[in-house]
Amino acid sequence: MSPRRAATENLPGCKTYQVTVDRTKAAELGVSVADVAGTLRSLITGAVVSRYRQSNEYYNIRVLVPEERLISRRSVEDLVLTRAQGDAVRVRDVASVRQSTGPLEIVRKNQVKQITVEADTAGIDISTAVDGLRKKLKDIDLPAGYEFGFGGQAELLLRASYIERLQAVAVGLDEDGRATEARPYNAR
Repeated sequence: MSPRRAATENLPGCKTYQVTVDRTKAAELGVSVADVAGTLRSLITGAVVSRYRQSNEYYNIRVLVPEERLISRRSVEDLVLTRAQGDAVRVRDVASVRQSTGPLEIVRKNQVKQITVEADTAGIDISTAVDGLRKKLKDIDLPAGYEFGFGGQAELLLRASYIERLQAVAVGLDEDGRATEARPYNAR
């Protein structure tokens, strides 16, 4: 990556389809929102219908609509939903489908979605870059539940700095806060 360039892991976006269920139509046809969501999830990401065993390894067998058959908004609208009564309705009968763009990949850490931004430090040391970035980020008002975090070399630098400060406190002060003679950590 050249100096002063930044990249995110989910740009550019890929084509996706958003399905919005019309609750009134769905109720009139005897289909719940949960039924629509569950059926679409099974059709698009696959439903495990069985498992195949080879030696001591087990493999899930999934049934799903082949990706090449989901190439347009119309193909999503034509997917079939089975009603509780046993007959079928199509997605277009109970929902609207619109094309959108979404991330190529959703990255999670501890089950929290994250967006990663990578950048070169453009000829300055990582500590100076992180300090400058922190000053800029302080001015940004984030919605509730959002936060900035650092990873990679920046995270390692922050951890090392924190550990060094803890070691200085642990080695340099006694219980009363007076300076003491430096000694190995495990010494008693």
